[in-house]
Amino acid sequence: MSGYSSGTMERNMVNRRFSWLLFLRQRGRFAGFSLYVSNTTDRNDGFLCYNNGPELPPLDFNTNCLTYGQYVIFYNERVNGTTYPLGYEINSVFTELCEVTVTGCSSSGVYGKNCEACPYNCQGHRCDIINGTCFICTPGWLGPHCDKACPAGYYGLKCESKCVGHCKDSKTCNHTNGLCNNGCDDGWTGLNCTKECPSKTYGPDCVHNCSGQCLRDVACNITTGKCDTGCDFGYTGEFCETECPFGTYGPDCVHNCSGNCLGAVACNRTTGTCDTGCDFGYTGELCETGCSDGVYGVNCSNKCSKGCTDENCDMNCINGCRSSNEGLKCDENS
Repeated sequence: MSGYSSGTMERNMVNRRFSWLLFLRQRGRFAGFSLYVSNTTDRNDGFLCYNNGPELPPLDFNTNCLTYGQYVIFYNERVNGTTYPLGYEINSVFTELCEVTVTGCSSSGVYGKNCEACPYNCQGHRCDIINGTCFICTPGWLGPHCDKACPAGYYGLKCESKCVGHCKDSKTCNHTNGLCNNGCDDGWTGLNCTKECPSKTYGPDCVHNCSGQCLRDVACNITTGKCDTGCDFGYTGEFCETECPFGTYGPDCVHNCSGNCLGAVACNRTTGTCDTGCDFGYTGELCETGCSDGVYGVNCSNKCSKGCTDENCDMNCINGCRSSNEGLKCDENS
């Protein structure tokens, strides 16, 4: 029958106790360390991804740092006058690192074990290196993976901006930049379609010019181009772009010329007056009045002969001559 001697058992217990103390001492030296990821060798330029304390860390330790950089910096220190938790090795001048393994993707903008590309709409093309969720979305997008467009009527970073422009056909603005994809609605212009058309222009993006013939020289409707006040004197048509037809005049050409202009010409399309004067036998501002008794001719400018039996004449004495006169105009003595 075999067994351990008392001396052997004591030595084994001492060895185990010594190993345990050595294990605690290693953890105490290790305690309080920090890990930084940086693009330089200066930890202050980097990102603190882990800081141990106050508990003692396991010697077999691993952690995930959700960032990227060129250097992984292990840092530990003991500052004089500082009280540290129980178990920290205060007088330690070194740290025992048996093996350090750094794993990760070789380039930024990727995530996961297979280093898949971050979602397209992650701002800066950066995402969580573990699950691919975006830190911030590019303007116009929402959701963990930035794959949901802004709700209708909103745009920009975090979809916090509200569409304010007048887009064509009353469509909503572009969810990323707030612009109108198909241009402005009739009567509006500007980068975001927020400006009314300048005076005397109308239509989509204000590309059309008003006819300039609206009543009282007011601007046409910025949406339709029509004259809301009606056409100016002498013009008609849907956009007041057409001169009055022959024989008409006034606003929207609603009045008819007298038809008594000299030379059978049309009256003035604006005023209705006869620019050539009145025809034979007519007078008045619009040549609408026949000559009164005793006068005749163009604009009734000629007086009837005193040899007429009465004052009814038209170049000739219509009712004949007095007994002492003869001739067509009764201006000859008999």
